[in-house]
Amino acid sequence: MVVDWERLAEMSGKFILLFLEYCIKLSALLVTGVVLAAEGAFWVKLGTGFSSVSSSLRKLFALPSELGSAYNLISDYNMLSANLFTMQHGNDAIQSFMAYLNGGVTYLQTVTYNFGSQPFATFFAAVFAFSTLYLTGWVLRFYRQKGEGSYFNKMERKLGEYIFKPPEELLKPELRKKTEPKKFSEPESSSEGAQSAKNKYVRKFGMNQTNNEYLEDYIRHSQNGDG
Repeated sequence: MVVDWERLAEMSGKFILLFLEYCIKLSALLVTGVVLAAEGAFWVKLGTGFSSVSSSLRKLFALPSELGSAYNLISDYNMLSANLFTMQHGNDAIQSFMAYLNGGVTYLQTVTYNFGSQPFATFFAAVFAFSTLYLTGWVLRFYRQKGEGSYFNKMERKLGEYIFKPPEELLKPELRKKTEPKKFSEPESSSEGAQSAKNKYVRKFGMNQTNNEYLEDYIRHSQNGDG
């Protein structure tokens, strides 16, 4: 079995760029969320947001397990008795879950306070953080796809051409030239040829007529005895 190392390296590079692209785009959302809740001036908000990228990504990757644990906690609370629930999850399970929910409420209150006290700094810091990271991810995507778009974009363009373009536009250029109707240039050339032939005929007729006049004069002079 022959391994195409060049192809393998290309696919590995594309996978790494794809992973970085989505990590950066996720970071754009997370950093924007942190910036909205951060306190301080414009640059302080940006510094707080960009410095929290690694911790925010770790929390995001741990979010599915946390949601699963919260779902199991709620399900056991509704199905088990109080004693069994306390034996399985402990006495502080409900308090920790309520603190987890209270964190979301506190975040919304902080964002509302920032927009009330520092509306311009909060808004422009969030826009700047999101735009910077998202455009970085977009550049990686553009380089990975070589400006041609994804596989689904290519399929969508081909489907649009197949549905909305006339059949003659879908042909190749060389086949399209063969199917094009002939222009009305041949009748003009034929008419020009007929006109030139007519002119030649008139000129020949004129020359013959001159020769006939000389012949008639010669015959007439011969009859009169001038010769």
